Amino acid sequence: MKKRNYGKKLMLNLMVILLCTSLLSTGCSKINAGTSTGDSANDTANDIVELLDTPEIIAEMEKARELAGDDESLLITQRLQSRDLDENGIPTGAPGVDSEGAKTYAEPTQIFDNLYYVGTADSGSFIFTTTEGYIMIDAGYNYSPEEFIIPGMEELGLDPAKIKYILITHAGPDHVGGAKYFQENYGTHIVMSEQDWGTGKRPDSDSEEVSEDEQEPQEEQDIQDVQETQKTQEPQNHKKSQKSQKPQKPQKPQKSQEPEATQEPEATQEPEVTQEPEVTQEPEEPQDESRMAFEMPEQDMIGTDGQELTLGDTTITIVHTPRRVDGGGLSYIAPVFDNGEPHMWATYGNTNVVGTLEDKAVYRESIEHFLSYTDAAKVDSVISNHPFVDGSLELMEELRNQEEGEPNPFVFGEERARQFFEVLDQCAVVLTERQKAGLDETGTMKLEEEVEEEVVVEEKVEE
Repeated sequence: MKKRNYGKKLMLNLMVILLCTSLLSTGCSKINAGTSTGDSANDTANDIVELLDTPEIIAEMEKARELAGDDESLLITQRLQSRDLDENGIPTGAPGVDSEGAKTYAEPTQIFDNLYYVGTADSGSFIFTTTEGYIMIDAGYNYSPEEFIIPGMEELGLDPAKIKYILITHAGPDHVGGAKYFQENYGTHIVMSEQDWGTGKRPDSDSEEVSEDEQEPQEEQDIQDVQETQKTQEPQNHKKSQKSQKPQKPQKPQKSQEPEATQEPEATQEPEVTQEPEVTQEPEEPQDESRMAFEMPEQDMIGTDGQELTLGDTTITIVHTPRRVDGGGLSYIAPVFDNGEPHMWATYGNTNVVGTLEDKAVYRESIEHFLSYTDAAKVDSVISNHPFVDGSLELMEELRNQEEGEPNPFVFGEERARQFFEVLDQCAVVLTERQKAGLDETGTMKLEEEVEEEVVVEEKVEE
């Protein structure tokens, strides 16, 4: 894998830490935004980012940087997850939901013999081909199937009618939005965590809960189908997986109604655009609002912690990895092959760190829990379902342009694969410490100041 020389940057960072330590006696640190690049042509000496990080926070941030080292992919992850300064000295932030990247077609790519990526530059779907059909992870936005996923599959010579299961990482509009399309058009089974199935209301119902009589037979039949497949299908590309443990019967969700469009507040809360006539006249604004809307699929299979789902010659392990107290979210581990050579692959379902201090503690517990699975499975390849998190699109381009015999850039090795999750965990430490110190995620503003600024903006809008 290609690596950059970050020696100069690391030296500058050390100098910054020494400077910060002396300045923090007054409660803040100032960093020249231009110094992070080391390139005088790009230096912006007049731009100053004021960091309010304590010495303890700075030390935790440095640990995150050290974990990333000079690995280009890990550095992308570290900066994003810890809201660290980018090359221009600006705190790094993730693109918003339904961002420009969500409308940008990503070139479909065969990553391994049995694994493909289709979707956008923002989020996409992983497709596993098996001897009995396909297993897909995530379904994108409500518009993704027709605009991105199916065209991408056709370009790769894959048939969407062969998708037997869609495994959802979590019930965000960019992950589950397209699931109903496949369920209605192809009869695809949808697998989600109990908590994610239990959010919202059914489109055809007010707030009625699904009774045990209504829900249990469907769920038991689905699990039985999976177990029967395990018994009857023999793998062709690798040694037969051990017979899956029968998953414990999950507790019934408190709710199981599917919402029509419960997650679309953002597009309607932008009154500031009225100050820019050009923006308010763009026809895509109302279109984006509808593109954010989605209907949950009809309740189907509940994915439980440690459950194994087998289709044909492929068994995928499901792990519950919430990022909030009592939250949902699933991550996945699966066998892949590179020119016939076996490897173990993983993707993590709740990458971004959010919420309260208690939520962040849950996030870290989930990382540790998932690592116990990836260590046992000897995972040596990790890819985010959001390509901007780990620079996956760049690696896919590198893979597509390779000469025969060159190593697959997604085969990282066990130590490097584990490092990805260690970076996620350490970045969560940084954000936890900032929150404990009363700072926002970027470390540039006190939380009470942030609230005051929001109040001022609201008052201006009302005027």
